[in-house]
Amino acid sequence: MGAEGMPDPVPQQITITNAGTAQLSYVATKKAAWMSIQNAAGVVAPKGQAGVIVSVNGSGLVAPGVYHDVITITDDSGAVESIQVRFEMKTSPKMTVRAPRTGLHYVYTAGGADPLPQTIAVTVSGDSDGTAQWHATISGADWLSILPSAASGNGTTVSNVIAKPAGQTAGIYQGTIVVSSSVISGTPVIIP
Repeated sequence: MGAEGMPDPVPQQITITNAGTAQLSYVATKKAAWMSIQNAAGVVAPKGQAGVIVSVNGSGLVAPGVYHDVITITDDSGAVESIQVRFEMKTSPKMTVRAPRTGLHYVYTAGGADPLPQTIAVTVSGDSDGTAQWHATISGADWLSILPSAASGNGTTVSNVIAKPAGQTAGIYQGTIVVSSSVISGTPVIIP
């Protein structure tokens, strides 16, 4: 299975076994342009094995959907094996993050109450199986936290960004929130 804008699936191997006592020549063929075969022809020693590597490349496909092809392996005796290949191309989930354009700003008076939390909203759409995960991390600001800092699936998650500046000396402090995912396009999103 592949997703638009994401890396192609890991190649898979078909093992050809020669149980006989003579060498076996083979040829593997396919029709689909989105599939490639490595070691498509070869010779297998008696009692030996050979690996045919099958890869798929969804970049040339015009639309998400399910694609089918058949790998046909023919040996020198005329024996034929057919292997069905199914490649499902999904739309990659998308993410949008809403936060103030100028970033989040807090003002704190030493000895006073902590500033009120501010929010960011993370919206994920197009996650067909509801498993796409995102997470938020804070860099350069140990006095900031974010809750919740992760979620999965479609929908909007509103996260509170909480400042706990007690113990900091007077000054201007900066940090960055990074919202990222390994499977959602449009990430990372950086909020100053």
